[in-house]
Amino acid sequence: MLKKTILLGSVLVLLTSVTACQGLSNLVPLPTPTTAPTLEPATPPAPATPPAQSKPQLPDRQKIEGALRLADLSGGIVSENKNGALTLRMGRQTEQVQTNDQTMVVIPGKTNARVADIRVGDRVVADLGKDTANSTAALLLDLPSDYNMGNVLLGVVVASRRGVINLRTRAGADQVTTNAQTLVLNLSSAKPSLGSLNDFKPGNIVVAIGQESNDTFDAQVIVITDRDARDVLNRGGRNQPAPTPAPKPGT
Repeated sequence: MLKKTILLGSVLVLLTSVTACQGLSNLVPLPTPTTAPTLEPATPPAPATPPAQSKPQLPDRQKIEGALRLADLSGGIVSENKNGALTLRMGRQTEQVQTNDQTMVVIPGKTNARVADIRVGDRVVADLGKDTANSTAALLLDLPSDYNMGNVLLGVVVASRRGVINLRTRAGADQVTTNAQTLVLNLSSAKPSLGSLNDFKPGNIVVAIGQESNDTFDAQVIVITDRDARDVLNRGGRNQPAPTPAPKPGT
């Protein structure tokens, strides 16, 4: 009986040891402690680069005004055309321009133009001639309201032959073509007059009004002025002779 008790006790001890070992093997091992990462201050974002400020573009009407001024011409927008008298808006001012039967009226693309053909909204260059005491316009050059800078070309004549005029402009070079309907206005004399295609000479300052076509400019009207070429090109006299100084009194 004693042997059975000892044997049974040994079995119980053995079972207890096995169960304990199995329990230890089922335990999940604790994670190995790690060092907490060091937090670095966040790099501030680079300031946004402001967009490049583009040069404000002038409206076409202001560009046309600038081109006309370079050619020593001035004009305004027609606000009224009544009984042969025009009211021109020039900036913040208005000017009254009178006409008579002798007033020459030129409208690109229109033959036998009259004062009555000038519309409100058109740009008109009024030339009184060299006699500024006379308030009646000798010439009215009308640029329709739908004309923009693509219809105006300002430059210096380099060569002219067979209906083609080569111009030097601020942008480089341009070629102007003419035909039998092209009107030539000569403003270099005391009174505005109609000229011809044979009047162009190298060095003349001209304003061509017309339509661009491919690589050429088809002129409807060409105005010859007496403006100094160096003022137009703004090149300090490059390839242009200096004007002859006026003789001093007594010399």
